[in-house]
Amino acid sequence: MQIRLLIFSLFFSPALLAEPGPAAPALTPGQLINRLLPAQAAPVELALWQQGPAQLGVSHLSNRAGLNNGGDETELSLNLALNQPANQRYLAQLQQDLTTRQQQSRQLLRWQLSGELARQLAACAEYAALQQAEREQTTQLQEMVRLAEDAFARGELTRSDKLQLDNALLAAEARLAMTEIQLQQALLAWQQFAGQQLTGQQPGNKQPRGLATVPPPWLTQWAQQRTGRSVNGSAVTGSAVAGDWQQHPLLLLQQTETVAAERSYVRDSSGAANPWQAGLVLRQTRGGAQLPDDTAIGLQFSVPIGRASGTEQSAVAMLSMQTQQQKLAETLRLVRQQWFDAKARYQSALLQQQASQQQLQYSQHIQQAADAALKAGEMRSSEWLRLFLQHSELKKSAATAEVRLQLAAFEFDQAGGLTW
Repeated sequence: MQIRLLIFSLFFSPALLAEPGPAAPALTPGQLINRLLPAQAAPVELALWQQGPAQLGVSHLSNRAGLNNGGDETELSLNLALNQPANQRYLAQLQQDLTTRQQQSRQLLRWQLSGELARQLAACAEYAALQQAEREQTTQLQEMVRLAEDAFARGELTRSDKLQLDNALLAAEARLAMTEIQLQQALLAWQQFAGQQLTGQQPGNKQPRGLATVPPPWLTQWAQQRTGRSVNGSAVTGSAVAGDWQQHPLLLLQQTETVAAERSYVRDSSGAANPWQAGLVLRQTRGGAQLPDDTAIGLQFSVPIGRASGTEQSAVAMLSMQTQQQKLAETLRLVRQQWFDAKARYQSALLQQQASQQQLQYSQHIQQAADAALKAGEMRSSEWLRLFLQHSELKKSAATAEVRLQLAAFEFDQAGGLTW
């Protein structure tokens, strides 16, 4: 939850919340996420030849004690720290790794935003489905209460049966009002995240009661594109399916960081990080009365000798490499566990959806028979009400199970690294 809040605080832009014009084109999920992502960073460029800036040195030595008759010496030097060929190869590879890491970090952020987008859509879709079911139930109960009042006035219905219908209507209206509030909260959260309004929504959050508001069918489209996928995660023709966790963006990012730490250790332990020193020296000597003045110019060059396997720099590089290797092992365990957990949730949601649909089919037949029996006077209204409420609950369960299956399918694919 803290990660999602951090993403919102870093990349939320007021421009995204501007109300779209009447002719604003609908965005695809990929286009929406592109708007939420920060600007692409410039590629990393490293100095391959020179290790740090050039250094300018000045020295002046003066002898006033009589030696050389009071002569003095002034020296001006320009020193360059040059990378060894091995370090140049390392830096060229590091430059590629840093560019790759930028892309992988951006893909990881896209992966996180895709998951948040799917959860926002699922919340809107679930509350919209519940609102529709509650509205249908309330409408039918209102009609039954109206008929019950007429039957009670004619003496054909007991007071107890009438009060049960009245109580069921009050409960249904309360649930409908609560569901509409939850739906509006989900829609507001969607607007704040995506910066756009949903179909049928009025500007300024002035949502009339009863106006149908539906989220974009992106989760449904995702599920339709992967129709026929087996539960074990195997690929099917025409679908983008992640069969395992190997392409998870978090794992790929950690692999890049681990490889970079291993290369850094090899470089530091070999001594390639120590630069070659090259310098230009200008020296002027004033010898006083006995010695002539002299001006000299020359070059100086020094190279490191031996390896650096026992130095502090090598030890620090080894510690960093081991830390990254431990992080890689933990990340691999984490993404594997997440993939298997997502697979289990997908299997559970699939079974729940299938069971809900089957129960709803049986309940529809029972409800049709109960409606016919009530109409024929063969069933009391209290018994019909009991069957009707059970059927209504099954309709709501089936509707929510369908949405949760779509979300579980997306999260299963996302656990394998897929994003919008």
